[in-house]
Amino acid sequence: MIPTLPVIIALLIGLSFWPESAWADTSHKILQAEVQSLIEKLDNQEEHERRLAAESLGDLGEGARPAIPPLVRALNDEVADVRAAVADALGRIGADANAAVPALISSLKDQDPAVRSTVTAALSQFPKKGALIAPALGKLLDDPDESVRLAAASTLGGLSSEGVLVLRDILQQHPDPSVRVTALSALGGTGIYAERALSELLGALDQPIADMRRAAAIALGKVASDTTWPETRPWRDRSADPLGYDPKPIWPRPMRTPIRQTLYTRLHNSVIEVTIPALSEILDDPEPAVRAAALRALSSIGSESEPAIPFIIEMMGDGNPNVRRAAATALGNIGGPSKHILQVLIVTLADKDNDVQLAASRSITKMGGASVRLLIKAMENPDPSVRLLVAATLENLGNEAVLAIPALSQALHDDDHAVRLAATYALEAIEEISKSK
Repeated sequence: MIPTLPVIIALLIGLSFWPESAWADTSHKILQAEVQSLIEKLDNQEEHERRLAAESLGDLGEGARPAIPPLVRALNDEVADVRAAVADALGRIGADANAAVPALISSLKDQDPAVRSTVTAALSQFPKKGALIAPALGKLLDDPDESVRLAAASTLGGLSSEGVLVLRDILQQHPDPSVRVTALSALGGTGIYAERALSELLGALDQPIADMRRAAAIALGKVASDTTWPETRPWRDRSADPLGYDPKPIWPRPMRTPIRQTLYTRLHNSVIEVTIPALSEILDDPEPAVRAAALRALSSIGSESEPAIPFIIEMMGDGNPNVRRAAATALGNIGGPSKHILQVLIVTLADKDNDVQLAASRSITKMGGASVRLLIKAMENPDPSVRLLVAATLENLGNEAVLAIPALSQALHDDDHAVRLAATYALEAIEEISKSK
């Protein structure tokens, strides 16, 4: 029988007066029942049922904590897909599954590469266990499967100081250059923590293998551009629990923020002091990929790379378009609106490579209104492709390009149709922005 409307209203009114604690208690019981049901399915004879149960437990996150012991046992399932789903579930449960870390580390030896890769990714959710995890992941950097190597490098990069120590040892001792290249890439992911391996990173710039020099340049850019200082947690006694933090801190007060900032600022400055000259020096590397990597690294560091600007300007004449494009981008990210830099970039608008031209245009735009007078003069360039780019750049400058209105108006009568169209768009953009202000 379908309840009448008055009955339904009465039920809803009654439920609205149900105590919040009763709701919470009921929800908890429902969750417990669901978790228990999924735990039982981990022993189902059908492999797809076991896999789906593991995936569902992972979806519950912290709510699946009671399932941690059964999931650990399921890491030994006979089916690889199930083992991978179980490892992923433990990772999604997160820090509450700390007890599963030793079992997950053992599963790094699984015969199936997909399982090893999934376990590696799952271990990234347990950074407090880095001292245990990092050495095990270091061994996977020469795994025969590329996806496993990349997953191991990514996870090591997220383990901060523990990851750096392992990666540094690999750079010093491992005989395989490809493994050392992977270690260099992973070091970049550790950010400012990689200061401990700075000498190894700088040394890699002198290696005879181009891939190592390129990877080292990229890593140095990431380390030197990292200004997100690590959090300083209270000091704790690990003797009670070697695998984690003791709940009772010895010194409960975190380091004062100004002191911490000063320390890490000094650390960052010491990295910058040696990185900028080293990256500038390899701009004459025989390999274009290495030169481009060094330029991108300097670009990512930003204004602190200013001492390298003369060397970057030289690279604007490089024979490789990828290098010239990286140099043009770097000037926009590093240099201020100096007349010399702007002149170099405006000349580059005539580059024979379209991507280099666009990079120069974007960098000019970043420098704002200071470029307008030089751009107005460039509208007289005999090359229509240059005039087209100049007009497009002025469009991007918007209201800052008001001074260029006469030159753009004149360009409405240009012999080239594309230039006339670009001038029209530029004038519309300037007018629209001016009205909005």
